[in-house]
Amino acid sequence: MPWRGAYITTGSEVLPCCLTSSNHWKLEDFDIRDSLRKHNIDSIRNSDAWNSLRKDLINGIENPTCEFCWQKERKGFQSNRTFSNQHFPNLIDDINFNQDGSLDNNNISYWDVRSTNLCNMKCVMCGPGLSSLWNEEALKNYEGKHNEYYFEPIGDTAVFYANNNVGETIESIVERNIDYVDTFYFAGGEPLINNTHWKILELLIERKMFHVKLIYNTNLLKLDYGKWNALSVWENFESVEVCASIDAIGSRAEYSRTGTVWSTVDKNFRTIQKERPHQTGLNPTTSVLTIGGMQEFLNWADECQVDKNRIQLSNVLLSPEYLSIDILPQKIKEIYWKNIEDSASLCGKNGFNILKERMLNNKFDIEKQQEKQLQFKRTMKILDDVRNNSILHGCPDLIDFLNSIT
Repeated sequence: MPWRGAYITTGSEVLPCCLTSSNHWKLEDFDIRDSLRKHNIDSIRNSDAWNSLRKDLINGIENPTCEFCWQKERKGFQSNRTFSNQHFPNLIDDINFNQDGSLDNNNISYWDVRSTNLCNMKCVMCGPGLSSLWNEEALKNYEGKHNEYYFEPIGDTAVFYANNNVGETIESIVERNIDYVDTFYFAGGEPLINNTHWKILELLIERKMFHVKLIYNTNLLKLDYGKWNALSVWENFESVEVCASIDAIGSRAEYSRTGTVWSTVDKNFRTIQKERPHQTGLNPTTSVLTIGGMQEFLNWADECQVDKNRIQLSNVLLSPEYLSIDILPQKIKEIYWKNIEDSASLCGKNGFNILKERMLNNKFDIEKQQEKQLQFKRTMKILDDVRNNSILHGCPDLIDFLNSIT
């Protein structure tokens, strides 16, 4: 990914991949981040920081930029790094591995486009930076730096877009590199309501580049947008992988992913699953809000005839920590695990092992756990007050746990 990938964030930063760790930002003289608001994409990817990362990878040095992958690999799990090496060998063959980490060319083959926070949901585990609806809510409720009432908004408007210092659009940057593209990964915000996403697809269709692989992480609330219909447009392409961001069903889904209309999401998923059964999967985010409904969720997936290997359980929430399953007492986690273990074991093996490790081992010591429990209870009350909602309606299994937090 540091050679052939580009992840464009909603804040206009360009990073090697979506799992680039933020911890390295604190290290002196090493900042892999750089913004399209200050530089063009070629100079960012040819910077000393990017060269240093590539040099370390060539020499087998565990650069902290990639710490999420190192952590998984130390535990014997597949990481994004090993997954990418396995699934994109053609990109590896195209690379000249210069010992100083420099690039012979700046051909970008793998694009991860999340160029706006525009979204039709405000998921509890998300925030203003990745959801325009949440940012709109923050603008209405935030009262200053010392306000504990609500989350701080990003900017002065609910919706914002990635751009560069001379006003070049993301689609024009992509167009300059279009001859080398192998794969587009679209996430959000919500990609299916993102104009940039649709313009990129039009560009590919215009050039008859139907071999380009499309991968989506979408909430599936809306398949039609303006003149476009996702199913109709996807028919042009040879490979379209849809990873639905669904991790609960019914009222739990409508609570944890606020803005969900479950009947609509259910209908849209079943439609895509029926038409593309071998290219449709589920990418649930496991959190304290969703773990109690996982068996119900897996039953629903079974009813929809989803290929078990296309249910990836590896996305166990790390941040925000107050929504992590690690805030639960270990005895409660083990009860949840006993209820879901048999069904979960039928899903993708790597994801199952990652979930099992998190369920049976606690990351937090007792003091941190209590701190995060209090933060969880306080934050859910804030959100429920603002959204006129109730966690006990969406997640009734948490009533005893909530009452135990004092």
